[in-house]
Amino acid sequence: MSINRFSRFKMQEYPAKVIATCLAVMLFTATSIASAADDIIGFRLDVWHELGIQAIPAQSARKFRYSVDPTLSGTDRVLNAQTMKHIGGVLFLEEAHPKSGKVNDCPTVSYDPRKDNGHRLVVQDAAGALGIGTIYDWEIVPVRDFAQSGNHGAMSYMGNYAVYHPAFSDNLVGANLFFLDTSREYGSNFPYIHLTLDRQDIPGYPMSKPSEEAKQLNSQIIGQLGSDHLIFTDEGVNPWFEVNNHGEFLIHGSPYWIAVKDGIQGGNGKILRGISNTINVLNTNPVVYGSAYRVARYAAFFRYLSHHCTHEWQVLNASIDTNRSALNVIRIKEMPHIIQ
Repeated sequence: MSINRFSRFKMQEYPAKVIATCLAVMLFTATSIASAADDIIGFRLDVWHELGIQAIPAQSARKFRYSVDPTLSGTDRVLNAQTMKHIGGVLFLEEAHPKSGKVNDCPTVSYDPRKDNGHRLVVQDAAGALGIGTIYDWEIVPVRDFAQSGNHGAMSYMGNYAVYHPAFSDNLVGANLFFLDTSREYGSNFPYIHLTLDRQDIPGYPMSKPSEEAKQLNSQIIGQLGSDHLIFTDEGVNPWFEVNNHGEFLIHGSPYWIAVKDGIQGGNGKILRGISNTINVLNTNPVVYGSAYRVARYAAFFRYLSHHCTHEWQVLNASIDTNRSALNVIRIKEMPHIIQ
């Protein structure tokens, strides 16, 4: 989220049932061709209005691709002038590694449609242990496509409109990242923002009302985000994965917010502050952040497979493609485009 856009707004709390101000969410119509298995959903304008937001449709999707210069390392990957210019939003660039630390300890991964949605990714580690990962059908294909692209920018909202990586440009994963990126502009209403979808039975995306803890934590986090240029990233997280003793496949490491300041005359920017308590951030809206954390972790895992485990990556892709008709990538009829 860029300060160029955000500076037009005054930070304040918006009562959940009162229109305190009128924000306009421009939406763009999804243009990609959906599989026969894919549902297409929209937004509940009555809920937008209750939250003080007016939804206005737009006509064209805006997409972008951004990859960090591979010669850069550490925070330079985020703070270099090009990244600062292109990313005011979500940047996932890390690669996960096995718990053993041995990059060649490649796991075998497959998709099993017979299991419950959210628990269909089956992983067998290099030692032969089997584990079940947690990622939902509507997340698998977009995250796979994002990791496979070699790009790092997931979405960005610089200046006048949001842009999405093509893998996220017409689906719930992308819309959810927009909710996350614009969280401070909803003020006290952010814990409710997932309720604007017009579908009630999305696996892994429950239409649950926020707890009192979520509302309190949101007030704290919104204050910490401030009004600066923000980037939600996994830089430096060093994610790693394992099959634990309970038969769970886990990816450790969470993305986090940083507020940044542009550099002078094309030089590197600097980090003003970060929010390191990723559990508190998650709990402001576990629906929105829960998906974003899964997206970051599985993008890092899939990126590892594509870079180091060619055979296993091919096996996973074949498994996904064979079962594509069963995978419901939830498409959004009109994607979030602008808040003004």
